[in-house]
Amino acid sequence: MNNSNLTLKHVPVGDKTTYTYDEKGRPLTITDPMGYTTTYTYNDNGQVLTKTVSDVGTETNQYENGMLVSTTRPDGKAVKYGYDEIGRMISVTDTEGNKSTFEYDNNGNLTAKTDSQGNKITFTYNSSGDNLTQTDALGNTTTYTYNGNGKQTSIKDATGHEIRYEYDGEDRRVKILDVQSGLYTTRTYDANGRITETKDTQGNATTYTYNEVNQLITTTSPAGGIRTYTYYQTGKIRTITDEVGNTTTYAYDKIDRLESTTNAAGKITTYTYDKDGRLLEIKNPLYQTVSYTYDSIGNVLTQTDPNGNTTKYNYDTVGLLTSVEDALHNITQYENDGEGRLVKIIDAKGNNSSFVYDGLGRVTKTIDALGNTIEMEYNAEGNLTGMHDSLGKKVLTRTYDAVGNVLTQTDALGNTAENHYDQMGRIVEAIDRMGRKTSLTYDEQDRVTMVIDPENGTTKQEFDQDGNIKTYIDPNNNKTTFEHDLAGRLISETTAIGSTKKYGYNSLNLLSEIQNAREQKAQFEYDDAGRVISYTTPENKVTYNYDNNGNILTVTDIKGIITREYDALNRVTKYTDYSGNTITYTYDAVGNLETLTYPGDKAVNYEYSVVNSLTKVTDWAGRTATYEYDANSRLTKENRPNGTTCAYTYDEAGQITQQKDTDQTGNTINQYDYEYDKTGNITTETMTQELQTVQTTTTVMTYDTHNRLATYNGLALQRTISNRKRYDKAICNTKKYYKRKRT
Repeated sequence: MNNSNLTLKHVPVGDKTTYTYDEKGRPLTITDPMGYTTTYTYNDNGQVLTKTVSDVGTETNQYENGMLVSTTRPDGKAVKYGYDEIGRMISVTDTEGNKSTFEYDNNGNLTAKTDSQGNKITFTYNSSGDNLTQTDALGNTTTYTYNGNGKQTSIKDATGHEIRYEYDGEDRRVKILDVQSGLYTTRTYDANGRITETKDTQGNATTYTYNEVNQLITTTSPAGGIRTYTYYQTGKIRTITDEVGNTTTYAYDKIDRLESTTNAAGKITTYTYDKDGRLLEIKNPLYQTVSYTYDSIGNVLTQTDPNGNTTKYNYDTVGLLTSVEDALHNITQYENDGEGRLVKIIDAKGNNSSFVYDGLGRVTKTIDALGNTIEMEYNAEGNLTGMHDSLGKKVLTRTYDAVGNVLTQTDALGNTAENHYDQMGRIVEAIDRMGRKTSLTYDEQDRVTMVIDPENGTTKQEFDQDGNIKTYIDPNNNKTTFEHDLAGRLISETTAIGSTKKYGYNSLNLLSEIQNAREQKAQFEYDDAGRVISYTTPENKVTYNYDNNGNILTVTDIKGIITREYDALNRVTKYTDYSGNTITYTYDAVGNLETLTYPGDKAVNYEYSVVNSLTKVTDWAGRTATYEYDANSRLTKENRPNGTTCAYTYDEAGQITQQKDTDQTGNTINQYDYEYDKTGNITTETMTQELQTVQTTTTVMTYDTHNRLATYNGLALQRTISNRKRYDKAICNTKKYYKRKRT
């Protein structure tokens, strides 16, 4: 044995790692403090042949001419490597057979990289080996320049946007300039090379001070807020005091692992670890504990919440998650390909969904438990360019500029939205699918300062030195002013008519008080875990009680008490209102609501398809409704308990074009036909009623650029714009209001 080799390593808390060596001084085994052992074998050249980890398996390396040509994992999957005649790596073939290749110049610089799909990236260099250009698979080139010391002096992307860098005599970067905008940031250094100031184009400066061992001790914001830091002799952070004097204190164990944090209110959160330094337990100031266990390579095996509910995890031999068992013993299984990509999920009911990837690891198909497939397409740079739904319709088309910004997005009906960018990559004009334009302007910090909407007017906003919003001017020129403290917390908000709302905070920066313009106060109290336990207004006081997991158990106010109970997965199982009326809930293995029981033991039962679409509802009287869906999981038919039905039809964009109610004999009762504008707003609703005579009523609606209802059957809506919220006030009686999700 070579006596110079370490055989035992003690750490200050008494744990030990042991080592053994062969006659050439090479490590044979390493046993960690938990008793897990890693074992190595070698070839005659001293290269690692095998690496075996306790409870995991063996990884095997193969060599040719002294070069690593393959690595076989414990699961039998291998990665292969190819080389040229002078030992440069020219290919890598992954475990799924996808091969990437590499090319070099005479100086050994990488000149080309081609992926398994044939997409090629090329590089050029100067005589010093500095990268001059990089051209992507679409032919877009980024250019780099350097000074005589090899420091990068500029980057210019494929759109011509250029960033330049300046250096001082010590080769420290002192200025970053955006050429197109003229905006810049400067840095100042002290004699020890530490940054003492950063300053933007407007002169807003952040300053830094250090102690004698180069540790940061203060940062001062442009507005003058000072954050301070203290340290232990080991270099670990001891305290951080924020801009308003709130201090958080950190403590560590003998081997510098975080042992506790004490917040500004003096409340302590503690952390404990196993012998391998893995987190075992987190205990909050209320002594509520989350705990973990691990396998030999550090994967989490169990997680137990403060209520004692345990979730279990299983892994394969390469450490990929294969199953999760929740606290109610419902098991979800996962399958992965050789590259560690998720290819199948089997839920707790045995229903599976799967994913298909291309050679670059991009998802090209998702397949649900019914076999319905969604397909995705990408360009050579990996940007999503198209999507087909489960009916084979192309529902999304995107185009991009040379740096990957979305230029156009077209829906299934051919309606296109556009974005226009400045050379800094910021959207300066957005054109929606109706052709309506919205313009945006920015300040020197890339913050939106003005939005011009041709129909709804212009909004403006300004910011303070620290980047907090200072003023907001709505399209009616009403100005709202905001004030923030040095910690960036909103402390007052004053409207255009001079009414002011004030905000107060506790030492944990949690909102403690709101005072309105009439000086009426709403106050908040919190428990030691930072949860609201009371909310008091002049009219009422509401108190909250929680379980260990943070679920609300009771809400008490002047009207009485509302109570809730939960299962091991934190789902509501029982709800009792002020009058003592109780509703209970049960769930299936995948979390769908299974039964809902009302007072009087009146139960409603729910059934679902393998893709979790609601298919059947049965009430306490045995009355049943059923539901049918198309391949895109859109509701196509409701069969009601009384024998009537409601059928839905859709356009290619998934918008309902017709809703038809029929009686027990199939005769139409009511029919609603819908037309839409290009952004998905309903523009006409035609209602046909077939009673003794056929009656047809048509409603016509228009919308503004924010897709808010503007006219209803030709009658304009009176709109009030206030601060950041807008309220619509209809001056006609509207029968229905439709709210639809849009993309």
